[in-house]
Amino acid sequence: MKNKLRNIIVFALLVSLVIVPTAFAADALALGDINADEVITAADARIALRAAAKLEQLTVEQTEAADVNYSGEVTAEDARLILRVAAKLDVFPEKPSEEPSETKPTEPSTEPSTKPTEPTTEPTTEPSTKPTEPVVKYPAAIDAFFSGKYYLEGEFGNADDMFVSKMAVNGKDFEVNIPFEGNQQLSLLSLGNKRYLKAVDNDGNKYVVEITSGLMSVLGLDINFDILFSEANFGGSGAPGTPEVTKKEADGKTYDVYTFTKNATKINFYADGDTIVKIETVSAGKTNAVGVSTLSSEIPDDMLTVKGYTETNIFALAAMFQ
Repeated sequence: MKNKLRNIIVFALLVSLVIVPTAFAADALALGDINADEVITAADARIALRAAAKLEQLTVEQTEAADVNYSGEVTAEDARLILRVAAKLDVFPEKPSEEPSETKPTEPSTEPSTKPTEPTTEPTTEPSTKPTEPVVKYPAAIDAFFSGKYYLEGEFGNADDMFVSKMAVNGKDFEVNIPFEGNQQLSLLSLGNKRYLKAVDNDGNKYVVEITSGLMSVLGLDINFDILFSEANFGGSGAPGTPEVTKKEADGKTYDVYTFTKNATKINFYADGDTIVKIETVSAGKTNAVGVSTLSSEIPDDMLTVKGYTETNIFALAAMFQ
């Protein structure tokens, strides 16, 4: 019973991390706040120490946040300083100002400042300015995705093991919902500073359990949910530049593919007219994809909330998934 619920929770986490990799985090992180939880703690120092020991690879934004002594690299000294700041024993040094480069005075020239213009009889055929390139237009659902407020429903997995999942995102709040047979479904919700498991049984009754370290112990899960939730970046700051547009054929149809690039990550939106039918991310040679049935800025009323859900315990919740 507990094993099945544990597998469902882990799958929900994997679904949440498939579509928006952390490489798309465009906003700069505060100095020392490597895990982007808006507070400097020992957890940030631990990440910096793992990065210094080559046990963890940071994004460009995380590297800048971890290099608190401005040495140009992340070292154990950065981890030590972050830990001292977290304990209120020290403060970060100010970023050194860049020294202006010295310029040599220009020596006076004896040459005349301008040469006389030679007359020409050949007419100019090239226009004085180049024509403006047309702006690439793409489906509005893509802007919703990159805005950090959207609702997505689609199929995750592979041909042998497909799951339907629903995802709602609004800034740092997000919910991953997995429907099962009948009305039965489970959601993993991050709302403000709290994490929840939400469930609906086959009779349509709604229940919620707050995720705590004690709950994880009961389930036998060795997962640091705070780190996982903070590292899953679902926010956005607008589409990263103008997309490259190509056409690809699949299942006897031709789709417009809009490819956006951020750092070393590419994200491809397959469109049938104004409808997005597939989202694909390509990073470090690995491709993740989801077949999309819905992508819009309209979030259902029963997502990103615990209103209408009855508090219960983990044993009652696990019994629903026997």
